[in-house]
Amino acid sequence: MSDAENLHQQGIAAFQSGQIDQAIELLEQALATGEAAPEIYANFGVIQRMNGNLDAAREYLESAVKRASNNADFYY
Repeated sequence: MSDAENLHQQGIAAFQSGQIDQAIELLEQALATGEAAPEIYANFGVIQRMNGNLDAAREYLESAVKRASNNADFYY
């Protein structure tokens, strides 16, 4: 598992346990590795939306779509 995916999984676990700030930090670290999969951008966008950061949410969700335009899950 790549560093980005490991951080992604930790971030999702933190989010699921209600540690939103920790989840955001871990997903930011995953994105900073430069090897982040489109799903990481999408999940970060969803967390940003749920946290009320709509501009950031849109940016990251659009990034996910650009990186995997054939993935219908990103068009919601």
